[in-house]
Amino acid sequence: MKLNERGSTLVLVLIVVLVFSVLGLSVVGNAVGERKRVDVTEQDGQARVLAQSGISYFETQFEKFVETNSEVLNADYFLSFLDSFSEEPTALPLEGVDLSVKRDGFNLEVTSKGTVESRTKSVTARYRIGFDIDKPTFEIADFTEGGTAANFADDKILGLNLGLLGLGLLNPTGSDQKFYQVPHDDIIDARLLGPILGLGLGGDGFKVYKEKRIIATRAFTVLGLNLLGGTQSSLVNLNVLSLLENEDTNVLINGCSNVLTLLGIKINKYSDIEFKKFAVIGNTLIQQDRDGSGWASLTKDNGNNHRRFTFDEGLYVNRSLIIGGEQDRTGKPNKFKDFSRLMLRGNMVAMDNLNISYVDLLIGDKDSNESKFSDEDYSTFIYVHGNADIHDACIRPKNDNYDFGILTKGKLTINHYTGNSDCNTFYGLYYAEDGIDIRTNGKKMYVYGGLAGNVTVDGVPFTIENGRKYDPNTGQYTMGNLVYKVDTRYMEKLRNVKLVLRESPDK
Repeated sequence: MKLNERGSTLVLVLIVVLVFSVLGLSVVGNAVGERKRVDVTEQDGQARVLAQSGISYFETQFEKFVETNSEVLNADYFLSFLDSFSEEPTALPLEGVDLSVKRDGFNLEVTSKGTVESRTKSVTARYRIGFDIDKPTFEIADFTEGGTAANFADDKILGLNLGLLGLGLLNPTGSDQKFYQVPHDDIIDARLLGPILGLGLGGDGFKVYKEKRIIATRAFTVLGLNLLGGTQSSLVNLNVLSLLENEDTNVLINGCSNVLTLLGIKINKYSDIEFKKFAVIGNTLIQQDRDGSGWASLTKDNGNNHRRFTFDEGLYVNRSLIIGGEQDRTGKPNKFKDFSRLMLRGNMVAMDNLNISYVDLLIGDKDSNESKFSDEDYSTFIYVHGNADIHDACIRPKNDNYDFGILTKGKLTINHYTGNSDCNTFYGLYYAEDGIDIRTNGKKMYVYGGLAGNVTVDGVPFTIENGRKYDPNTGQYTMGNLVYKVDTRYMEKLRNVKLVLRESPDK
């Protein structure tokens, strides 16, 4: 019995040792496994941090490239920089990070991979190329070097009850909703501006605007002070963005000056105007030769020439800007007859909306002026803080030297003008933060330049999935009736380029 008891005890001891050995091994295994899981989690976290650092690196390199090359940046150079990331994954100075960039037009997909030991994590951020509209707006609105506040509501300056020309595009605010023509020198003379501008009696066309920076306002409205002193204008040193809340002074730019009025019949003269720098505290309408007098105006342009308005240092508009605009006064619109033929040059700002309609718009200047131009003088960009709409209009540069663009914080709509088969091509850089809506109206339409933003063609997103095709031989994209070619000629001297995040790595 005792021998048997000793044997059973030994077996029991062995079983206990075995159980504890198994438990010990299990505990050790769990500890090792947990350590490995902790290591993997740490490596994953470190790899993700590295991957996110690659995204930050790309953003930093983008900003550095734009800033460093701001004076020589053009589309070819810029797009080559972006495409250099796409040739193959790029090893960054930070060890363990690889970066690749896929570009579809102005849309970018940036993928960064971070690797720690055997663990790799990937994050992707999607951007579109954007443009800073605030910076050039501030520069054009800057009159701190000395601007002249001109009283455009004086009794000698004709206020026109245009009824907004039936456009329904403007909503003038304040007590005075008339539009005032830009007055010629015979009105802006010694009685009004002589002590400030040093003009003599008699005037000289619109020479004063070429020599001085002028703010179109009316008495008692500049910063709530009577700076105009009744009929006198005053020098002001300010940025006109500070006048956003002022009542409107709406201005019509058409180069019209009245020569004689006899029995209600007006004999007018129409002239080109070269502005040094011009600001309008209200809405602005730019037309070829309409003065609001209808049949009583005897001398009108024969339509063979483009009325020319240039802005050497820019045009600032505190509200909305209309270029062209319907001019029918008979109730039976004739779009050919009522078209404005305009030549414009110089950067412009519209703090509300932009409308370009019923106009044959030529971007350029006269030959004698071009002989004195710097490269910067050939650029004409319109910066819009609201929406932009183009319809029943032709836009083209005078020659290949000119660079044109419309950049808006809102939505840009471009309508094919079906009334003229020759008016189906749009040149320039078009950028809209809220998207570009191209409406071909069932006819072939061409865009040569750049489309920056989410583009739709006849309501359909401009994507490969929806039938967008690319021909490497011609460099053209096609979809439906739209033909689009990135033309670097209209994208030279890119300014204020920025990245706009469409989708962050965390989504």
